[in-house]
Amino acid sequence: MTANVDITLRAMTKADLAACHALSQSVQWPHRQEDWALFLHLGDGLVAECDGAIVGTTMSCCYGSNAAVIGMVIVSESIQGHGLGRRLMEAIMAPLGDRALFLMATDAGLPLYQKLGFVDIGQIQQRQSSTFLKPKVGPDPNSSIRPAEPSDLSEILALDLQSQGLDRRALLLELIRQSQVMVIEDSQGLTGFGILRAFGRGHSIGPIVARDVADAQTLFAHFLSINHGHFTRIDVYGDAHLESWLDQLGMSLVGTGVCMIKGERPPKDTAIKTWSVVNQAFG
Repeated sequence: MTANVDITLRAMTKADLAACHALSQSVQWPHRQEDWALFLHLGDGLVAECDGAIVGTTMSCCYGSNAAVIGMVIVSESIQGHGLGRRLMEAIMAPLGDRALFLMATDAGLPLYQKLGFVDIGQIQQRQSSTFLKPKVGPDPNSSIRPAEPSDLSEILALDLQSQGLDRRALLLELIRQSQVMVIEDSQGLTGFGILRAFGRGHSIGPIVARDVADAQTLFAHFLSINHGHFTRIDVYGDAHLESWLDQLGMSLVGTGVCMIKGERPPKDTAIKTWSVVNQAFG
């Protein structure tokens, strides 16, 4: 395919989801069509068309008025190297104004994002297995873990806002509706929460939001225990200091990505930390 081939960019619609899913499969991404549908439900997407076929995609999701995440940036292998990735990125960024923009870069995409002004703010580790060991981790004696209840919603949203500095209410409400949610609490209230949901080849654990590594491990251990024997994925931050523990469990490191930002990050509360992300598209 040549550089002067006619390619049109247009808004993504629900009718495109099957073709978008096929494109992601062609580059060995694990997303189900349902995962694509969730992103389109919460955000916006663009497709690149050539002779009636979708050869590129990108999506964005706004977190309030001051931030947005960009994901699902895919260019068909048949047309890579002709500037379509940059064209898609510039088009999806244009309506987002002066928001802080977040994304998670693969090695292949990193040079483009750097040229567009994104800078490295950390690493993400993709860990997955269906044969991991069942962990043995108990909660702090002063804390307890239990299923989330409707009355916990405001505290869950507040914890996520504290840990990210981003208004992700719409995303969290949708995840809570379709997922298993656990919370950790002490005498003062909730100190963390975690979500297990269907994603990709099986299930994904994330986000995990907690005040310390002990609470984070308790949440991870609960979900790994109930999902034992089933394919499970965790996209955990590189500074979570859980590498040794996850290695011992057999949650294999299968890839890494670079967390990037363009613009100034909204302030967040360092007393509460996000340990694993929803996925690499949502952050």
